[in-house]
Amino acid sequence: VLVAIGRLRRPKELKDAMTTCRTVHRLGNDSDVVMHSALATLFSRPVVTPADVLDTIKTKEVYTAIKKAIDSCMDAADVVHGVVVKNA
Repeated sequence: VLVAIGRLRRPKELKDAMTTCRTVHRLGNDSDVVMHSALATLFSRPVVTPADVLDTIKTKEVYTAIKKAIDSCMDAADVVHGVVVKNA
């Protein structure tokens, strides 16, 4: 996203900014598949002890934080895309 923002300052690179935004979205969509798989694996593990429960909860929270960060990058790419379209 920072690369796309930097390209906004150079009119000749607006096309490249759009390509970067598409790449961010592709990676974000790919991360959804990985996240679903990771959650499926996490919740298919046997939970035997209270420590297992805590570990599962903590790991899910980490996954959730990563997903929020990825979603924020996709939102920023949408803003950059809007700026490029508006100034094209």
